[in-house]
Amino acid sequence: MDNSLPDELKIAREASITMGGSAVGGILRYLFNVFVARFLGIEVLGFYAIGNGVTQVASVIGKLGLDLGVVRFVSRLRALDRIPEATATIRLAVKYGLFNGLLIALILIANAGRMSIGLFHAQSEFPGQLFVWFFAVIPLMVLAQIAVGGSQAFKVLKHRALALDVLPAIFLCVILLGLAGWAGSLWSLAAAFVGSQVISVLAAFYLLTRLVPVHRPVKAAPETGLLRFSLPLVLAAVMSMLIHWSDILMLGALTDGRTTGLYQPAARTAGMMLLFTASFSWILAPMVSDLDARKLNHRIHHLLKLAARWNFSFTWPAFLFLLLYASKVMLVFGADFLPGRVVLQILALAQVIVSLAAGNAFVLTMTGYPKAALINNTLTLTVNVLANLYLIPRYGTLGAALGTLAALGTLTLLRVVEVWILYRMHPMTWNHVKPLLAGVAAFAVCTAANRFIFDWHTIIVLLLGATIFLTVYASATYLLGLSQDDISVLRAVRRKLERGLP
Repeated sequence: MDNSLPDELKIAREASITMGGSAVGGILRYLFNVFVARFLGIEVLGFYAIGNGVTQVASVIGKLGLDLGVVRFVSRLRALDRIPEATATIRLAVKYGLFNGLLIALILIANAGRMSIGLFHAQSEFPGQLFVWFFAVIPLMVLAQIAVGGSQAFKVLKHRALALDVLPAIFLCVILLGLAGWAGSLWSLAAAFVGSQVISVLAAFYLLTRLVPVHRPVKAAPETGLLRFSLPLVLAAVMSMLIHWSDILMLGALTDGRTTGLYQPAARTAGMMLLFTASFSWILAPMVSDLDARKLNHRIHHLLKLAARWNFSFTWPAFLFLLLYASKVMLVFGADFLPGRVVLQILALAQVIVSLAAGNAFVLTMTGYPKAALINNTLTLTVNVLANLYLIPRYGTLGAALGTLAALGTLTLLRVVEVWILYRMHPMTWNHVKPLLAGVAAFAVCTAANRFIFDWHTIIVLLLGATIFLTVYASATYLLGLSQDDISVLRAVRRKLERGLP
C-alpha cells in the first residue's frame, strides 16, 4: 500500500475492497443457508450451524492468537524494512498453528459422536458424522487465517476477502447445488464445507507469496516476542468467538436442532452487518500498530473516530431497513421462519451497538494491551452465558437474541471506558448525527411507501424497499453535508473510476 496516501484514503481504499469482497462472500454464504433450509430442511440447518460454530471456536484455539501476532510484529518489521525477519516470523507462526490445529482436530474427531448425542441431543448418527468432516478441516482454517494475517500486516486486505470470503463461498454454493439433489444431506454438506476450506488455504498462501517469500527458507531469526504477545490473546479470542456463537451453541444444548435451525437465518442475516464493521477494523489494526510504534497517538485518535463514524453510517441504516422488512427477509427462507422477525430486529440492534466501538478493540490490542481484551471478553461471556441460561429455557430463540444484545452492549461499554481511561480517546463525533438523521428520513419515507407495496411479492418488496431506502438515505446524507474526509475519499474514488479500475 502506498504510504504517501492520507490515512482516511488508506482506510477507505482497503476497506472498500474488503467490503466488496466480504459482501460477495456474505451474500453467497447467506444464499448457502437459504439453500440448506430449502433443500435439506430446518433440522439439518440447525446441526450445520452447531457444527460450524464448534469448528469456528476450535479454529480460534488452534491459531493461538498468531494471526494478530503476525499483524503486529510483521507490520512493525516491515515499517523498519526488515523483510527477512518478517518472513521468518510468518513461517514460525505457520508451524505453531499447524501443530496446534492438528492436535485440536484429532481430539474433537475422537469425541464427535459423543458430543452430538450427549450435548446437542442428536437422534441419529448424522450430526456426529457431519461434525467429523467439519473438525477435520480445522488445521486448514488455522493456516488460512494466519496467512491472511501476514497479508494484512502489509496493509493488503483484498487477500483476506478473496481467501476467506469470496472463493470459499462460491465453492460452498456450487457444490451444494450440484449435490443436494442426489448425494444426500451428509455428503452434500461435507463436500461443500471441506472443499471450501481447501480452496481457502491454497488461495491464502498463494496470495501471501506475492507479498513476501514465505515459501522459501530464510536465515534471519523470527520475532522472539511472537508467542509472548499472541498467547494472552488466545483465551480472549476464544471468548470472543464463544460470544459470537454462544446463542447457536446454547440453543443447541438447551433446546434441539430444529429450534437452532429456526434461529440461524436471523443470526446469519444480522451477522452480515459485521461485513461493514470488520472491513474498517481490519485495516485499522496494522495502521494503529504502525502509528503506535512512532508514538503518533493523535493520528490514532483520528482514525478511531473515522472508523467509528463510517461503521455507524453503514450499520445504522441496515438496522432501520431490517426493522421495516424483517418479516419479508425471513420469508426468503420459508414461511416456517416468519416468527424469527423479532429475533432478527434485536440481533441487528446489537450489531449497531458493536459498531460504535469496534475500532477500540484494535486500539487496545495493537498498542500493547492484549490483557484488556481478555478481561472484556471474560465479563462479556459471563453476562452472555448467564443471560442465555435464564432466557433460552423461558423464551427460546427470543431469549437467545436478548442474551446477545445484553452481552454486546456490555462489551461496547467496556471498550469505550478503557480506551478513554488509557488514552483519553473516544470514538464518537458530532458527525454521527448526520447518518442518524438520514436514516430516520429514509425510515419515514419507506414507512409511507409500505402502505402501497408491502403486500406485493416478497422479493419485489425487498428490492423496491432497498432502492427507496438507499436513495433517500444517500440524498439526505448529501444534503446534511459531507465532512472533509468524506469529500477527499469521494474525489479519490471519482479519479479512480475516471482512470479505470485495475
